[in-house]
Order: sequence, then C-alpha cells, then structure tokens
Amino acid sequence: MKRIGLFGGSFDPIHFGHLRIALDAKRSLSLAEVWFLPTVLTPLKSGQAASFDHRCKMIERMIKPYRKLKLCTLEASLPQPNYTITTVRELKSFDPTVEFVWIMGSDQADQFSLWKEPEELLRLIRFAVYPRNPEDSIPNGMIRLPYRDYLAYSSTEIRQGKAELTKPSIVAYMMENGLYLEEIAKSMVSPKRWIHVASMCDLALRIAKAHQIDENKVRTAALLHDCMKNQPRQRLATILTIHEPNYLSQPQALWHQRAGMYFARQTLKIRDRSILAAIGHHVEGDHHDPIVRVIYLADKLDESRGYDGKDTIDLALRDLDAAYKIVRNQQAEYLLKEGIDV
Repeated sequence: MKRIGLFGGSFDPIHFGHLRIALDAKRSLSLAEVWFLPTVLTPLKSGQAASFDHRCKMIERMIKPYRKLKLCTLEASLPQPNYTITTVRELKSFDPTVEFVWIMGSDQADQFSLWKEPEELLRLIRFAVYPRNPEDSIPNGMIRLPYRDYLAYSSTEIRQGKAELTKPSIVAYMMENGLYLEEIAKSMVSPKRWIHVASMCDLALRIAKAHQIDENKVRTAALLHDCMKNQPRQRLATILTIHEPNYLSQPQALWHQRAGMYFARQTLKIRDRSILAAIGHHVEGDHHDPIVRVIYLADKLDESRGYDGKDTIDLALRDLDAAYKIVRNQQAEYLLKEGIDV
C-alpha cells in the first residue's frame, strides 16, 4: 500500500523548517510522497495574513526542486470553514488503497481533542508527531517522531524581518506582492518611530495618488524608509563597511538611510531602483526620481512630527516639484546647522 504524508498548516509563509520536516518525515516514515495542504482558514487559529493563492505560490517556490513533495489545494474546493476530518474523507474517497499519515507538531497534538471528530480521525489515518521540545508527551495512538531543532523556526519570525528563514525567491515574492510588509516594518522600529512611519506612509500615498505615481512602490518605500533608524550604530557601520565604505565619512544622521537601502536590497530582495533610491535618499532627498521626492516630502511634512505643514502639503498635492523645492531649501538650512552639507 502506497504511503503518503499529509502536512497541513497555514504556511503563512512557508519556511525552511517546514521543508526539513517534510523531508525528514518522508525518510523516517518511508513515505512515497509528502503533500502540503495549506488551509484556507484555520478553525483554531487567528486569520492568515496572506491569501490562499499567495501561500500556495510560495509553497511551490519552496518545494520546486523536490519531486516527491507536492502541493495539494483540495481545501480550496471544500466548504469553509473546513475541518481535517472532511479533508481526510475526501482524500480517502479518491483512492482507498492509499495509506495517509498526517504530520504535525506536538503543539497541534495538544489541541487534538478540540478537532472535529478526533476519534474518527484516529480510526481513518495515522498521525505522526514531532515534539517541539524533547520532553513533550505525545498522545496515545500517535507515532512519535524524533525531536528536531528546526521545529523552532516560525512564520512569525519571517513576518518580523528574519528573511533568512525562507528562500530568497519567496522573500522576493513577498516584497513584490506587498505581503507582511507592514508587519516587517513595524517590527524593526520603536513604537514611537512607528507612529511616524505609519502617518508618513498615509501622506505619501495621498501625494502619490494625486500625481498618479505607483502607489504600491510608494507604500513599500514609505514603510521601509526608516527600517534601520533604531538599529545600533555598529550594525549600520557594518552594513556600510560591506556595501559602501566611503559613506562612513558622512554624518551618522545619514547612515540609516543608506543602510536601510542595502537591507532592503540584500535581505528583503527588493530590486526596484525607485524603491531603493527612495529609502536610500529620504533624509536629504537628493534625487530626481518622483518616488524619491514623494517619500522625501512625506517624511518631512508628516504631521506626527508636531509642526504645521498643511500649506506645503496642499502644494505637494497640486505641484510636486514646487513643494520639493521649498522643502529642500528649508531642509538644507537645517542640515547645514547639523553639519550635513547637501
């Protein structure tokens, strides 16, 4: 009888831990294949941040090199909210000769009694459980798999900027589609700084809309423009030493903008030149790109800074270049006082 592993979850997004679990389970349980079954909605979990379609496309990018790992989109065709018992019955009806094994972590196993028809599930298929901690107990009737430290990986960490936990192609997909962007940006700055970032983003989008400038690009640049603002000086210095050592001669007040640009490019895999330029020049605004100018103006005119820039904001909504010239002249005077020559 052919044995197939079923690996259900939100995969929001998929990470290297998920991949290693699937490969390890295939070997440990002598499985012919492992099928990833992303949920549309998870009854015992709060809502997902990315759509079912986006999560499926990220899974496909992760498992592409592995012939025996498959994506199963069955749940999208089932009534919602769906339950594992329904999924299992549907799968078994397709081919009664297949032996299915459900793969999960001990955190899910601890909640198994809350699943719909748990006794019937145990009758229909086997369950294989990875303990999240070596001392975790596993419910009777389930297969205990070896503890693996990569179970400590989490999708939450990726949504907080730890992009190294998943494939670069998935990170690039996330950024291209604006997935988890606000959560990543918020996790990288202080609560006080986030008030400015969120407010400035709203203003940037207003200006972009008024001039029919790409709002998706503006949103990405706005949310990430201060991503390095609250990072330690040594981290900024390290990033600049690697990517642009000559910039270390600039005043430290400017370091975070260029370090943020390199973080966006190297870690978040952003390749759009306008977005990168907007992050890398948002303090002094010395760039001709209209997206750079939108971010520069929004950063300087943001009302959360506590001063009244309403007249200049109104001008920016009518005439981007005129507002840019005014703010740039005002900012040049301030930066010169700070020892920064623009």
